[in-house]
Amino acid sequence: MSRLLLPATFLLAALVVACTGGAGATPVATPRPATPAAASVAPASAAVTGPTVSVSTAGYFVGPSGLTLYTFDKDTAGTSNCQVDPCLKNWPALTLPTGNQISVGTGLNAADFATVSRTDGSSQVAFKDIPLYYFAGDQAAGETKGDGVGGIWHLATTSSTLPVAPASAPASAPASAPASAPASAPASAGGSTGEPCYDKNYQQIPCPSSGASGSPAATGSTVSVAAAGYLVGPTGLSLYTFDNDETPNASSCTADCLQAWPALTVESGEDPTLGTGLDDDDFTTFTRTDDSTTQVAYYGKPLYYYAGDTAPGQVNGDGLFEVWHLAMPQ
Repeated sequence: MSRLLLPATFLLAALVVACTGGAGATPVATPRPATPAAASVAPASAAVTGPTVSVSTAGYFVGPSGLTLYTFDKDTAGTSNCQVDPCLKNWPALTLPTGNQISVGTGLNAADFATVSRTDGSSQVAFKDIPLYYFAGDQAAGETKGDGVGGIWHLATTSSTLPVAPASAPASAPASAPASAPASAPASAGGSTGEPCYDKNYQQIPCPSSGASGSPAATGSTVSVAAAGYLVGPTGLSLYTFDNDETPNASSCTADCLQAWPALTVESGEDPTLGTGLDDDDFTTFTRTDDSTTQVAYYGKPLYYYAGDTAPGQVNGDGLFEVWHLAMPQ
């Protein structure tokens, strides 16, 4: 009888070792499910959580992160004309990783969406051949700060279309930035060398006509009040203040910032001239530390133009990034 029990005993011991991972045993790893690839590339601050494109409750398109999507009037069907900085930095493309399929939310027709090729080899998601973008100024779902910027960026919706190109566009006003434009070109760069100038949306604009600071040529009082109630410079262009200028009579806008937001300046030793209703005591001047020009300040807040405003009455810079605001009389 002991001969019959011995094999059974050894069998039981072997089962115990196998089940408990006894000394010398190598545990068998349980395979983990593969992490699914992201449906699209969203701004770094946004987690991918949903379909490639969905419709928000307000009726505009959102990406997988829930951030708002936009269209660009300078694009043509099936082609993005926002390929280099600063445009690409401010308006990241909604792209689809290789091998992934576009998925759409309720109420959208998947047949309306496809991808278009970008110059960097990535695939951008498009609605009826209209490329889709995020706006860097939107940091949370529900924000639509990019809508209307420069008059050429719009919320993407099921009604989105691209402008119909005129039969013959003037040679001096191309529909978009040339493909050869340098990737690092700052807003409003150029002019002095005969090269075109661009705003932060990479839309061609008139180049500043005078002054190292980039201030437009003066034609009237240094500062006046427009009929709409905000401050304007001598050309009639809108003036702005910058929330990051926290020290009175000192500017924190330099380099590329100053290209997009030219300072309102006067000649060294001169005082600003003022329009009706403004008080000399409210205005000061200070010497900029970067280029030694003399900038005008109102209640200690430096005054700037916006390169995206190309004619009196335009206020395209108001509210941008929630730190730029129209200068208002107090």
